[in-house]
Amino acid sequence: MIEQSILDKYGFPTLAEFLIVVGNTEIDYYGVFLIATDYVPNKLIEAQMLGTTCEDYSEVLNARQFARDKINQLTSYKS
Repeated sequence: MIEQSILDKYGFPTLAEFLIVVGNTEIDYYGVFLIATDYVPNKLIEAQMLGTTCEDYSEVLNARQFARDKINQLTSYKS
């Protein structure tokens, strides 16, 4: 589960809210979450290349991994 603090930080709805308002699937929810947070890995790579530091994104990286795992789990049943 993606922690509420992460959802709040990125202005992202809960799964239940997303399904009510948008009406798509759980797979779509996690896919949109990944799209909405795609800039995070880019910021980390950029900071590394420039030799600078940036804020700690470990929580959102963990949430992104959870989202990828959920997508994989949900799509594996559709084979």
